Amino acid sequence: MQPVLVFLSTFFIELIVYFTLIKKEVKENIILYCFLINAFTWPLANLFYGFFNLFWIIELGVFLVEFVLIKSLFRIEWKKALLISFIANLITTFIGYLWMVIFRVYTSA
Repeated sequence: MQPVLVFLSTFFIELIVYFTLIKKEVKENIILYCFLINAFTWPLANLFYGFFNLFWIIELGVFLVEFVLIKSLFRIEWKKALLISFIANLITTFIGYLWMVIFRVYTSA
């Protein structure tokens, strides 16, 4: 899959989570903030995958960085930011892991 499509898939999945869990009062910049958060963490995660290939540790790092960015940008309480980051990254990590497994199966056959 093209990197741009993977990024956009991650962005739109996380945007759906943000729209679902963030209150109306702070939704004014939700698309911009979601894009900025993903534009920061997605390339870094891919860079680290290339060097270290430690999928779960890198995803944990992305989760923690996104938690801090969500809390800071949306100015919401830390429990809510932690929940949003956890759910968004759980979904995208699961889909990414499945894609990785499927892609490896088809390329090794």
